[in-house]
Amino acid sequence: MSSAPDKDCQTGCTADAGGTIKVIVFDFDGTLVQSNLIKSQAWHDLFAGDAVCRAVLPTVLRQHGEASRYIIIGKVWERAFGENFDQELLSGIIADYARRYNQLVSDRVKMCPEMPGASETIQNLFAKVPLYCSSQTPETELQTILHHRGWSRYFKGMYGYPRIKRETVERIMSAEQVFPEELLVVGDGESDREAAEKAGARFFPVVANTDLRSLLKLCGE
Repeated sequence: MSSAPDKDCQTGCTADAGGTIKVIVFDFDGTLVQSNLIKSQAWHDLFAGDAVCRAVLPTVLRQHGEASRYIIIGKVWERAFGENFDQELLSGIIADYARRYNQLVSDRVKMCPEMPGASETIQNLFAKVPLYCSSQTPETELQTILHHRGWSRYFKGMYGYPRIKRETVERIMSAEQVFPEELLVVGDGESDREAAEKAGARFFPVVANTDLRSLLKLCGE
């Protein structure tokens, strides 16, 4: 175990901060696979027959686009029909729309292209440090997709909705008994950055042209 973490890493570290990386937590959509456009199109397909919901969808996605599908559907319904909508009825509507959304995206995400270097990166890192996956995708679905893609064996834990990313990062940090600057969060969203910052962990941002193999150099490969 290294010495106590320095003050900067307590408030969030960038990926190029010094120190050994001992644990890596990957986001899934837009980080390991190129699924963001698939999921964006699925929202428009889901509400294609409902002009009222379709009209408020862009605003909801702009404000809550990184949230779980359950939250997004609820926000669409509340904005379209009012916050006083019967909650028991709303719960059934959310469940139905979430099931239909899953039907639209599940098979496509299983087969969509990976981010550049994703397989090579997790295969190489697997032998070096514990790897975890933390996503807003429902947990059972996330595990099913990772298993289908042959990646589940590389992850020590696979966590999805309804878990909260920040709490997941903190739980992993505690379980692995590492200091904040020894854990790296890899993701493409603001929720990933916030999870890292609030836990005091390091963060590696993923954008459209990111080659994940750059992580190998960062991790001393």
